[in-house]
Amino acid sequence: MRVTSAMYYDNLYGSNNSKINESLFDVNKQISSGLKIQYAKDDVRTFAETMRLDNELATLSQIKKSTESGYKVSNQTDVVLNEFSTTMERMRTLIIQASNGTQSDSSLDAIANELRVVEDSFNTMLDKIKIQKDKIVDIEREYSSKLESDIQKRTCELESVNLKLKHYANTDSLTKIKNRRMFLELANQYHSLSYINNHSMILMMLDLDKFKSINDTYGHKCGDEVLKAFTKLVGRVLRKADMFGRIGGEEFAIILRDTSKNDALAIATRIVEETAKNIVLCNDKSIKYTVSIGLTELNPSDENFDNLMQRADAKLYEAKKDGRNRVVS
Repeated sequence: MRVTSAMYYDNLYGSNNSKINESLFDVNKQISSGLKIQYAKDDVRTFAETMRLDNELATLSQIKKSTESGYKVSNQTDVVLNEFSTTMERMRTLIIQASNGTQSDSSLDAIANELRVVEDSFNTMLDKIKIQKDKIVDIEREYSSKLESDIQKRTCELESVNLKLKHYANTDSLTKIKNRRMFLELANQYHSLSYINNHSMILMMLDLDKFKSINDTYGHKCGDEVLKAFTKLVGRVLRKADMFGRIGGEEFAIILRDTSKNDALAIATRIVEETAKNIVLCNDKSIKYTVSIGLTELNPSDENFDNLMQRADAKLYEAKKDGRNRVVS
């Protein structure tokens, strides 16, 4: 049975003349009920299927847009998108023409033939779109992988810089041991733990004897060499658990935890003896030096670390007064 253009129009849109875009998806329904129109039902089905590709095209456009800031996308994508849009519009135009009741059967035949040509073109574009979409997805995946790698690299670099900054902030630049700020911060923590848990704790205050005369006689550069040599010497005597810091100038401090006073005195005495034997070579000169140490232990009445420091300073003053190069406890 041949369907006239009027019958086609009535069956496609119904008596209420609804909008074209609201009726396109009804084409397949008309076909399934056995309706025969001038052009083959496969052509109509193909056209109906194209309407369902709007979301696919939107997805492709969105992917393209999201990657433009990171990677250059092939210009072929723009060509395919424009070609797709043009073909869709032509299909809509053909359907509108076919639905016009004034069209003759020969005109409908011409429209059907053109739809077949458009169908071939459309299928070709579908293949192009899939290729372009796959390329863009690969680019997006590559970009995301590179971005993640860059973030991990920058994070590691930042952590490394932060560790270096923390080290520099807590370390004496000349002797490479703890600076005054870091030493006192940890000393207060050690004091609190030892005081609360009733553990032993020893504090030593150390001062190089007549260090000003070393600077005046040999120069500040040689004085720095003496400070560095003394720091290395003490480091060899102390245990890993002991804390050693430079308080300022030629003054140093040591904390020994869970150590008896007798053991602490043995360590302090060894430092004094080793220092007296140590000779620093600087500018072809041999420099000898000594150290005085004030030593005290944590008492139940020492509610804060300042009490311990004041007492150790007093012992150090006694060592200086008694002739230097000795330990007073």
